[in-house]
Amino acid sequence: MISTIGVDACCLTRHRTGVGNYVYDLLLPLCQQHPEVRWILYSNTDIHFPDLPNVELRPNLGGWRGVFWQNLQLPGPLRADGCDIYWGTNGFVPIGPLGAMARVVTFHDLVYRFAPETQVGMVRWSRRLFQPLSARRSDVVTSNSDATARDVERYYRVPSRYTVRPRVPPRYHLPDAQDVARVRDAYALPDDFLLVVGTLEPRKNIPLFLQAAAEVRKAGVDLPLIVHAGGTGWLSAEIEQVVAEGEASGMLRRLGYVPSEDLPPLYGACTAFCMPSIYEGFGMPILEAQMCGAPVLHGNHASMVEAGGGLGHAFEPTLDGMKAMLRALADGGCNLVSRVPSDMADEADEGLARLWQALCDAATAKGRAG
Repeated sequence: MISTIGVDACCLTRHRTGVGNYVYDLLLPLCQQHPEVRWILYSNTDIHFPDLPNVELRPNLGGWRGVFWQNLQLPGPLRADGCDIYWGTNGFVPIGPLGAMARVVTFHDLVYRFAPETQVGMVRWSRRLFQPLSARRSDVVTSNSDATARDVERYYRVPSRYTVRPRVPPRYHLPDAQDVARVRDAYALPDDFLLVVGTLEPRKNIPLFLQAAAEVRKAGVDLPLIVHAGGTGWLSAEIEQVVAEGEASGMLRRLGYVPSEDLPPLYGACTAFCMPSIYEGFGMPILEAQMCGAPVLHGNHASMVEAGGGLGHAFEPTLDGMKAMLRALADGGCNLVSRVPSDMADEADEGLARLWQALCDAATAKGRAG
């Protein structure tokens, strides 16, 4: 019988982003559904998670980060707490011996392979070296999309046994007119605008998207205002400059970090949601936008097509590709439809069951399940 599960909770910060939201929205219902299990959350910084009787927090465990923390500072507390299973929520598990403790690892992307220029050097090389090792040291491998699972199997030669897609929180639903009017008023938004959500970092491709929009506008095409919601990330100095120029031209409105309760009505208010990323392991905002009734425009990588259920308008995330998409949008040539929210909710419930099965399979592999 599984009694204690350790979890990498480094992503459960106050202002969660993609991976943090993925982990939080799966972990919370699992903890609630399995009160018989002792869940221990480990992090090298503060942990923000609800107070539950079967959940223990181990924050601020040492000053290392990434693989250094995983391999030098985490194994001791894991062994001391007697964990049956360790869930590496973000592509890493300790590589060294952990006795009879089972390991489950979740992969979100292979950015270092498909978009290496968008990562800082230390992150890129730690991912390149330790993600394959983590896959081979784990008893069960899971991925956040079928696309990522295929990449894991191709490049790591390890089967990704379960696809566990993101679970969309209940707050993402078709917003009512009053809530939409509230955010329009709060952020002074026009009736017609394109929404972009995400951290300002190179992989999101914002500078090239803004360049495409500027060139299309200069050619006399009327485009909606572009509205960006999200904070600042890494390698962002040049991005910040381009964004500032977009704001000065009146082409872009930057909202900064938006409270979670404002995102659903923002999605519901927009003409379309746009994700011009060079590469994504899944593309969670695509799913969020569709749950709120927004049509989606996104890059044509397989994972984003998968996230949109094949119903988004996919485009090449190049300058010419984005210019063509924006001209088609202005001419009414984009397929602005969305998915049925109930279909996406069913997929999320299935993913939760797959994750629990992955944990059980790992325990069985180590002889810890009864």
